[in-house]
This record gives sequence, C-alpha cells and structure tokens, in this order.
Amino acid sequence: MTEQATPASPIEADIELYGALVDKEPQKPPRSQWIDVWQQFRKHKGAVFGGGFLLFITLAVLFGPFLWDVDPKALDIRNKNWRPVYQPVSYTHLTLPTNREV
Repeated sequence: MTEQATPASPIEADIELYGALVDKEPQKPPRSQWIDVWQQFRKHKGAVFGGGFLLFITLAVLFGPFLWDVDPKALDIRNKNWRPVYQPVSYTHLTLPTNREV
C-alpha cells in the first residue's frame, strides 16, 4: 500500500492546501525608487513650480550675458546718488498752429 505524506503540523497542512506563503511570479517588473520619487514629485504642484522657477533662474544666469550686452564695468558707481539731469520740457507739440489756413 502507498503511504501519503502526512504534514507534521496543521500549519503545514494549510500551506499545502491553500498555497499560502508560496512566491508567485511578479505581475509587473519592479519599479525603481527614482521612478517612485519622480511620480510623487509630479503630483506636488508646489514642487513642480519651484523646480520650474529654479530652472528658469539657472537658464537666465547661463544665457543672460548673451542676451544683455551692457558692460557692467562701464557704469559710473561714484555718481550713483546724483539725480538725473533732464532737458527742460517743451510744450510746443501741444499748442495749436497759429497760421492755419481756413
């Protein structure tokens, strides 16, 4: 007569009966931690705005000298407290012409 293997304990019987604690094949490939962090970062509106602003400032610092060609050494720092001297205002453009043909 053939003998069947009897489990040593009731826990082992449950494992064999239900297939508990048996590793199954993963349904999806495992995600990396960087992907999890990126997905969480994209959901946070403040972080996305701050990252975009930081990127804008970085690009402005890198490409600013190519866009703005004023030489900072040409500025006269010693006269910084002097008020600008303007030409007197001319109101001739606001007056009507005197010799108008009718």
